[in-house]
Amino acid sequence: MKKFLVLIIIFFSVPFISRAQQNRERMMRQRMGRLAELEQLKLIDLLNLDETTAVKLFARRKQNLNEQQALIKMKKEYINELRKAVKENDDEKCDSLVNKILYIEKESIKKRAEFIHSLSDILTKEQIAKVIIFESRFKDELKNYFMRHRMRR
Repeated sequence: MKKFLVLIIIFFSVPFISRAQQNRERMMRQRMGRLAELEQLKLIDLLNLDETTAVKLFARRKQNLNEQQALIKMKKEYINELRKAVKENDDEKCDSLVNKILYIEKESIKKRAEFIHSLSDILTKEQIAKVIIFESRFKDELKNYFMRHRMRR
């Protein structure tokens, strides 16, 4: 009887746990969306952009972010494969995967440079410099904020 009661409790609690996880994921997506909006608003203000220039900038920026995310995803997959190869002591596979990871890192840097250079037809050199500085500062501020927030817990 006790086993049956435990099974019923587990059976009915699983949907609640699943729903809680979905809510956390949804909240995280909302927060990320708000951060992206804040970042865009700050950039528009910093660069004093008109609407058409802002649209062009953020379209290119989004394309670059999507490309970077695809590269990050590939890199994570290769790193997972590399972990397995290390456990299996497969030197040949490790060497191959390390080369693939290094290639992805080079591609990431190349794509970033292409993005920065592509801005020259819509932004001034000073504005491009401000974009680079802003992105670096914004990332650092976010990192610091989350580190402080994590330490408070």
